[in-house]
Amino acid sequence: MMQSGVILLVFVSVLLVALGALLLVESGRGVKKLRERVKEIGGGAAAGPGDLDLIRLRRYSEIPPLEKLLSAGKLGSAISLFLAQANVSLSVGSFILLTLTLAFGGLLLGSHLSRLFFVGPVLFVILGLLPYLIVAQRRRKRFHKFTEQFPDALELIANALRAGMAFSGALRIVAHEMPDPVGGEFWVVTEEHNLGLDIRESLHRMNRRVDIPDVRFFVTAVVLQRETGGNLAEILDNTTSIIRDRFRILSEARVLSAQGRLSGAALVLLPFVMTIILSIIAPGYLAILVSDPIGKYMLVACLFLMLIGIFTIRKIVRIKV
Repeated sequence: MMQSGVILLVFVSVLLVALGALLLVESGRGVKKLRERVKEIGGGAAAGPGDLDLIRLRRYSEIPPLEKLLSAGKLGSAISLFLAQANVSLSVGSFILLTLTLAFGGLLLGSHLSRLFFVGPVLFVILGLLPYLIVAQRRRKRFHKFTEQFPDALELIANALRAGMAFSGALRIVAHEMPDPVGGEFWVVTEEHNLGLDIRESLHRMNRRVDIPDVRFFVTAVVLQRETGGNLAEILDNTTSIIRDRFRILSEARVLSAQGRLSGAALVLLPFVMTIILSIIAPGYLAILVSDPIGKYMLVACLFLMLIGIFTIRKIVRIKV
């Protein structure tokens, strides 16, 4: 029975790896063809960082059953937005298959490395979460870089308005002069507006793509000014000052909480790392934790206390400004 389960895990893992590799290759070819087509339409200009987001095909997977399943609910659109926010060119189907491949691979690896029953599920969870954590880290870095560049973009818009330019022209200057990610996001806004979308709706769509408070401040200020009137350049100057102060305070808070974040990461990873090492060098050392009823209760209690510790440390070190 045990051997049949291992064979099944191997078959599922190999199948998922093959499907994931195939979808990655096809996705890369599709992106390359799309870039070449955009370059031809643009008269030889290379596609900008936001081009593929603007003309992104709404297909979540090349596998028809998976495409139908993802299109039926909100899961596909949520993952697609998550990948777009991180500027990752993977399709939703490729991302899901990659996650499943790593998860089942971890389960199979844990079953071979140790006789303890919980090593396989632990590796299943850790490796299964790895793609999400990598994309989330890229998303955080991209948002952080956007936050750094955003005040300069607002100053550029304010100066362009003082020079007599229209608001759409000022946005176009930011799209061409600022680097990615700010330049790419404003490029999408200007192109959507050129295609007939109202400028307020284009800004709200950018706010959904870049879900940070600074963009909400900017969009709210612009929408209120267009509805009630006022000096938009002066409003943007005040908004820029608020954003710079907020970014400065947030940077100081991150420096002060760095030790707590590192300590929390070490305390969380240490038990799992030591369990895996002991399972390899001394397979029977931890066997009493699964053979004795009291040991099982101790394992459950330890996992529960670790979860409480993780949420507590996360609550302490996450300072919102």
